[in-house]
Amino acid sequence: MSDSLPDDHCADADPAPHAERNGERQSLFMHGALTLAYMDAPQRVRIRNLSKGGVMVESALPVEMGERLVIELPNIGAVRGRAAWVVEGRFGVAFDAEVDPNQVRRKVEITSPKNEAYVDLNKRVGRPGFRS
Repeated sequence: MSDSLPDDHCADADPAPHAERNGERQSLFMHGALTLAYMDAPQRVRIRNLSKGGVMVESALPVEMGERLVIELPNIGAVRGRAAWVVEGRFGVAFDAEVDPNQVRRKVEITSPKNEAYVDLNKRVGRPGFRS
């Protein structure tokens, strides 16, 4: 049995420290949605660490090592991957394709005034028939 990590090993998908890392991890706390093959709908999970190659998830969901899944990340959307390790209440997901961790942290932009749904909350609004 070899102690070396597989070629497709993802750093964030391993709870123990290793010399082989697929990029820097960003420690964070946010929510995502996870879908496993047996699920009818995504389940909310906590995301703790993120890199371009994987993520650490906290959840009570029963996940098995190697299980295929889809995780919804803020500002990115659905990302396919597999459970690379599983420890009670936590598991690592190795992504099938790299993501940009900075995109996940990006703030949502405010809609433009040209958007029909835009409402200027600073504009003074009066009631018809009422004079001040």
